Amino acid sequence: MGKVKSAICLTLMSLLIAVMCFFCTVSFPLNAIESFHSTVKLTEKDITLGSWLNEDTYIGGGYSAVYYPEGVISAKEYEDNLSAYEAAGDTEKVEEYREKYPEALKTEGLYLESEVASEDGTTVSQSFKNKIDKTIRMMRERFEALHVDGMKMEVASSYSLRVTLPQMYTSRNYVFQCMSYTGELTVAMGADAASADTIFPENKRNAVIGDYLTGFSTRTAADGTAYLNIHFTPAGREVMKNATANAASSSTTMFFKVGNATPVQLTVSSQIDQSSMYISGGFTNESAAATSVLLNSALGDGLEEDLSLSYGDMVRLNATYGDNALLFVYIAFAVLFVAMAVFFFVRYGLLGFAHLFTYLMFLFAMLLCVWAIPFLYVGVGTALALLFASVVFSVCEALAYEYARKEFAQGRTMTSSVKSAYKKTFWHVLDLHIVLAAIAFIVYGISLTGLSSFAFLFGLGIGFSALCSLFVGRFVWACMMSFTPKKGNFCRFKREEVEDDD
Repeated sequence: MGKVKSAICLTLMSLLIAVMCFFCTVSFPLNAIESFHSTVKLTEKDITLGSWLNEDTYIGGGYSAVYYPEGVISAKEYEDNLSAYEAAGDTEKVEEYREKYPEALKTEGLYLESEVASEDGTTVSQSFKNKIDKTIRMMRERFEALHVDGMKMEVASSYSLRVTLPQMYTSRNYVFQCMSYTGELTVAMGADAASADTIFPENKRNAVIGDYLTGFSTRTAADGTAYLNIHFTPAGREVMKNATANAASSSTTMFFKVGNATPVQLTVSSQIDQSSMYISGGFTNESAAATSVLLNSALGDGLEEDLSLSYGDMVRLNATYGDNALLFVYIAFAVLFVAMAVFFFVRYGLLGFAHLFTYLMFLFAMLLCVWAIPFLYVGVGTALALLFASVVFSVCEALAYEYARKEFAQGRTMTSSVKSAYKKTFWHVLDLHIVLAAIAFIVYGISLTGLSSFAFLFGLGIGFSALCSLFVGRFVWACMMSFTPKKGNFCRFKREEVEDDD
């Protein structure tokens, strides 16, 4: 490549890197109301990273709530209620309350209701333990299905579950409430939820809700509107068609109920005759996803005898890894960057600039993906993904450089050495990237809590790594090397010295 074309290409790449760096690191107001938030600013949304901006403003962390199954209350609630009865001087209520929650059933800071949790008033029944296990398992499945990275779930005691959502989850109030609904899924129509007539499951022998609904999903329109998608079976479509036949002349309301709660209701003003129905209803992406998860859970496992759930007040929590975690992430990247630069410049001389150029494009492209993809944000998971992908990219670059060094040492020209090196490494590098990307997206696909963001971004990073190490890096090398007549010195490549035998 000629010097003029190389200079133009390097200038354009430098401008591209500068623009990407600006949008990745600088936040600015767009108008009096809206602002552009850079990728780095997305650290404010993470549950694991945190930092004090000043003595009054803390970023990061999350919100936690504890779920209590029916028949279980916290010691604080017990003491508050008992104190209220004692303060009122109602000795009869005090005794009734103590009998309802006997000391014999107190465990791990919780009080269990005698009639619900015990058969003899002194020991917890096995049937109650089984219901608790089923309820906690159901709640775990629901929250895991939300696919929220940074979310934490832990059994706070044997009879309660603590869930923590990151600060980024703006619909946390709705989600905490929505996930507490238990019971059978039914669909009814009428003037209000209490008096509405159930349309399915129909009042037939052995009829179940799965005969009429296949599931729920979500989608987001181009304008950002979130929809809940309801899928009917042929039987469900027929029942819905008949139930809404007169809707055009007298509008009515349809209620999707889970137990006694009504997470979804809509006004019906025309006949519904389709296999899928979209509902907007003011949903956000988060609330639509939570509603879909709840309804699918109730559709698959909702029973009338499920234990009802309540949850305590939300508690604001600081970042999981401490208030200096964000600083440590920056330090880790600085150490990696310096170590990488030292190695490539010491080992390969000015060729280190080619790697640096390529790496900056790789890094900023990754950060822009974090900014552009809604469920990604800068946290421990994404930081680790960036670090690991950077290591893979750097190793692959070094591998190509080493092959070129050997080819040049054996007497080939620099152009021939580079061509031969990339030809020899191409399939090794490509196979490695395919395997790593497949593993990453499989992990993401099975929704392992706490790993989804890491796995997705690592898989994405592996794709960028393959592109940059096999094509972009080679192109940058060719551009930079065109400015020097001594190409071996540019890369610190040397010929092998062969001694003649006399």
